[in-house]
Amino acid sequence: AVYALPTHVILGLEPYGETVDHKRPDFQANEFGKFCRRLKKGKPAVVECLFTEHFYSARRPMIELRGNADRFLCRQTVEAYLGYAEAQLRRLRAGMSVHASGGEPGEKWAYHMARMTMDADRIACGLGPQVWKDGDDRAYLMKIRTGEVKPEDAAAECEKTIARLRTESASWAVQEDGDWKYLNDVLVKFRMTPLDPDEELLAPYLDGPECTCYELVGAAHQPGCQFYKAPSAGP
Repeated sequence: AVYALPTHVILGLEPYGETVDHKRPDFQANEFGKFCRRLKKGKPAVVECLFTEHFYSARRPMIELRGNADRFLCRQTVEAYLGYAEAQLRRLRAGMSVHASGGEPGEKWAYHMARMTMDADRIACGLGPQVWKDGDDRAYLMKIRTGEVKPEDAAAECEKTIARLRTESASWAVQEDGDWKYLNDVLVKFRMTPLDPDEELLAPYLDGPECTCYELVGAAHQPGCQFYKAPSAGP
């Protein structure tokens, strides 16, 4: 999810929060400026906000960014997806804890690694990430979730995909760099345009009335929580 603070807060002396973390429900929201910086780095969770097609709501300027999402897919995006998966797999092979509950490589961890490598492959082929999986990809992920495909076997398949992508890196069908000038222009224009009072959230996420934040993109709202991160894949 993404939120924005008024420009006078961004330019003022007082520190402000760029990230909101919440449990029950579990979500993370980034301030729009941080969102743009993470998008430039190709962070998967940020990239997915521009490509998810289910259970989301969007306001300016996110609507504009979503309409131009392909302009931000580049070699760095593929590297970010692969880098995360590679780091996790190295930890697995070294017997270290992985990024999962309890540090153990269970089915949820394997599912996530498979999803990362699938989308890295798609982006390297000139497509966008598919947040809501269907077809053969969905069927394979469900086999991991139900235990039909074991985590160690899923990890081995991920390693094969990564090795192939590394071998084919010179022919990735993706632009060398994203259109960061355009992204910067969108950010600056937004900062210089007064926020519409109708865009104010029902409750501030940061302390103080001067720090009310504004929703830019999220998922379907429920009482008591204004921000929901879009689901990573279909059921």
